[in-house]
Parts: sequence; structure tokens; C-alpha cells
Amino acid sequence: MSCTKQTTYVAIWVGLDGFNDNTVEQTGIMAECENGKSVYSAWYEFYPNPSVTFDNIKVVPGDKIVAWVVYLLNKTFVTALEEYNNNGLVFNRSSPATSVSDAERSSAEWIVERPSQCIGLSCNLTTLANFGNVSFGDYFSEINRDYVVLSNGTSLPFGYLSKYLYNITMVNNNGSPLAYVSWFNDISSFNVIYFTTASKQVTHGHK
Repeated sequence: MSCTKQTTYVAIWVGLDGFNDNTVEQTGIMAECENGKSVYSAWYEFYPNPSVTFDNIKVVPGDKIVAWVVYLLNKTFVTALEEYNNNGLVFNRSSPATSVSDAERSSAEWIVERPSQCIGLSCNLTTLANFGNVSFGDYFSEINRDYVVLSNGTSLPFGYLSKYLYNITMVNNNGSPLAYVSWFNDISSFNVIYFTTASKQVTHGHK
């Protein structure tokens, strides 16, 4: 992540729900630029409840993150995060099992975004950090556990569900793109790339 003296943020997460309903069960990484320095944290959230930051975790740029959001029973969910470096597992943390009464399990998301910052009931989008490139999927991570679990219990890599996949383009307040998605050929993996003047000539999306 490239930092300047401006305070900027990027949230990287996976989750269930939120595309067309009013809950999100999610976990991921927050990166913040403060006075030219980067600060990283790991968290989970069962929206509309506030997010919870995992204590005593050091997130290191370049390490590989495995994130889980698991439906148990009776509208109860649990999340988990694992971090790996070249020497193996760095940490493994999970949320408590939590009931989300309005959860519909109607969508699954892999997201890179500028998060909202709230004071009381007033929320505003933050300025997006120059995160460079974020990679999702086992082609990049070499960790073969990128799956969607269907309602009938069948597990499939998300590339097998390509007809249900949607690219969501992050835009600024004027509607200009802030990042774009570049898919790997078999739709098993993808990059989210920070949009700069130099990247405007790159063709992206999937067929």
C-alpha cells in the first residue's frame, strides 16, 4: 500500500448477504494510512452490529489471508481468519458464533472497498487508500480453499458459478472508477487493482 500524509483507508473482506438484503456476515482486513505510515488490523462484523477488531494480531503486507464465513444452524454464523507467510501459519482467530435473525444467505461477496466512517448515526465514505493490487483465489494464494457452499450442501470453487458472478465497480462521488477487476482465465481467481492514470489502458472484466 502506498501512503502519503493524507489519511486513507481500504477494507478487504469476504462475507455473506448484503447484496440485496439488510445484513452482512463478514470478516477481513482493514488498512489505513496515517501520517504517511500504514496500519493494518483484522476484524469481523455481523452488520447491523458494529465491527469487532481482533486483539494482538499483526497483519503483514504480502502474507496470505484465508477468510471464512460459515453458516451453522438456526441463522447462526461464525467467521474465521488465518494468516500465512513463507514459514506457515501466523495466526488463526475466529468470532463467537452469532445469531443474525434477518440473515437470508442470498449472496456471497469478495470485496475491496473504501469503508464508511460513522459518528453516531452519521456515516460518510472515507478516502480510498492506494492499495495497489489485491488478489483473490487459489491461483494467487496457492491455498486451495476458495469455495462457495451451496444451500444443498454441495461445495464448489466460485469459478464454477460464473453465470451468477457480478463485477461491482467502486466509483467516487462523481461516478469515476476507483478500482477495477481483472479475472484469471478460468474465473477461479481475480485481482482488484487500484485505478490510476497508468491503468486506464488495461482491459478488464470477464466473459
